[in-house]
Amino acid sequence: LLSCRNGGEKTGPERQVIERITIRYRGEETVDRERLLNFMGTKVGMVLSEYGIDDDVRRLYESGLVEDVRFLVEDLGEGTELIVEVVTRPPMGPGLRIIGNTIFSETRLWEQSGIRTIEDINEGRLETACRRMENYYRGFGYSGVRASFRVESYEEGGAAFSDAVIVIEEGVKEGE
Repeated sequence: LLSCRNGGEKTGPERQVIERITIRYRGEETVDRERLLNFMGTKVGMVLSEYGIDDDVRRLYESGLVEDVRFLVEDLGEGTELIVEVVTRPPMGPGLRIIGNTIFSETRLWEQSGIRTIEDINEGRLETACRRMENYYRGFGYSGVRASFRVESYEEGGAAFSDAVIVIEEGVKEGE
């Protein structure tokens, strides 16, 4: 969603140079501003582009860091402010689970994952853990194994949490 506010005067987005990008949090600020900006291709000094904004929306959602995002444009006279309103995901709670595994225990798979503590959890490390678990299975002849992760958000006692859930699809062992 791109909304323009410029005192009623219509100007084409293709001519609007971005002077400032502001991250505005709706709800708890659980992700650093710089981390969100790093997922965006739109930068200060660029000409505002609807296609660029669409790509930024896609990137932010795919990052798994946000539950909702909205872009607003404010005319500053000499430039444009791009306001990115976000609802970020709650911080990871104590829930780390692996589901779908029958061949290897959850303990064995966590040992293979490279994740040692709750502080080690982020999207990049979960992706790496999935690849390591797949490689572990492949070493035992399960070439069709797939591992993915999802983040499940919930509330408990009035506080918001997220669990990281790794989903294993073991497939069939080669030769069987």
